[in-house]
Amino acid sequence: LDPGTAFLLECLDLSKYANKSLLDMGCGYGLIALKAAQAGAVVTALDDDVLAVRSMQQNAKNLELDIHCIHSDVDSELAVQMFDVVLMNPPFHIGKQVLLEVPTAFIAAAYKHLKPDGELILVANKALGYETLLEMFSSWHIVSSDQQFKVLKAIR
Repeated sequence: LDPGTAFLLECLDLSKYANKSLLDMGCGYGLIALKAAQAGAVVTALDDDVLAVRSMQQNAKNLELDIHCIHSDVDSELAVQMFDVVLMNPPFHIGKQVLLEVPTAFIAAAYKHLKPDGELILVANKALGYETLLEMFSSWHIVSSDQQFKVLKAIR
């Protein structure tokens, strides 16, 4: 379990997303998507790694959860789908380098696919300046933080 994902899940009450459309962008093996589906959300899970998507599909099947799994580079396979909520723990490392191109693309894609008043909730390393990437949203705030991570919430 990635520590950032663990912190994100600790900070969220996923039950408030029951019956809402939710996208787990960059789902990996799908822990966020699985927890959201168990809480009653209508979940789509997306990742650019085909093995991660297959793992996500198998995990959903094992838990008898109906999760729409998509193999996609950022949002290229989402077409015009819109969501009430987007959750993410965006990758920011390429090897040992910190690069913000991927989180920048993820946040822009989340904005594009959120319904009006939709929520983007993401976890980030506390030292990373994601706040400037949220300026396109109508508002944003820090939900929680600890010595290593922060959870940010932005409203479309």
